Amino acid sequence: DEEKNAFLRDLPNVFDWLASTGRTAERIALVRATVFQSLLSDFLHFIYEALDSSRRAKLSVCYALLRKPLQDHLALFEAMVLDPASFATTLEEDPGKLSGPKLGGPLVHSVRIAKVLKATGDTDRFDPDYLAQLRYAKDSEDGFSGICDHAIHLFTDNKAIRTEKMNINFIFSDEGSRQTQWYFLYSRLSYVLVYARRL
Repeated sequence: DEEKNAFLRDLPNVFDWLASTGRTAERIALVRATVFQSLLSDFLHFIYEALDSSRRAKLSVCYALLRKPLQDHLALFEAMVLDPASFATTLEEDPGKLSGPKLGGPLVHSVRIAKVLKATGDTDRFDPDYLAQLRYAKDSEDGFSGICDHAIHLFTDNKAIRTEKMNINFIFSDEGSRQTQWYFLYSRLSYVLVYARRL
């Protein structure tokens, strides 16, 4: 009726209307569906551009582009799987709390990923400790976090990834360095992407 139409026109968005009319389940589902679609698109764009940069031997650009999808996008997908209601509320009230790197170290992420794997029925397919290590452990040579930070910053001070003397991160990469960087990328990224697809 006209009264409801006028009420809807005065609201800034449909989420407010759903909240004000007590449609909590519908609101959570709509937030999740809206965010998921846009987040997935952004995730895939970053992965595509990273792989395209790798194809053109621009490995610094490749690794710089991978940091956001591996740490931030996947953390949001995980939050949506674990608790859609909390995800929707946190997104509305304090979205910074959803930032993957701010959630804690690899151990915290491992526990969260284990819960996600249980929720998705993939406890035998993936190792939560290894996924957390690949995505967040700066001090591991078998992880993307350190190499992505090297790609983003010319100099790094963190003890685990400190720039070597007389060096600038990724600037002096020769053919041997590129081969090592390619091997690392393609031997590990596929594992994370299969997990991402499952999410």
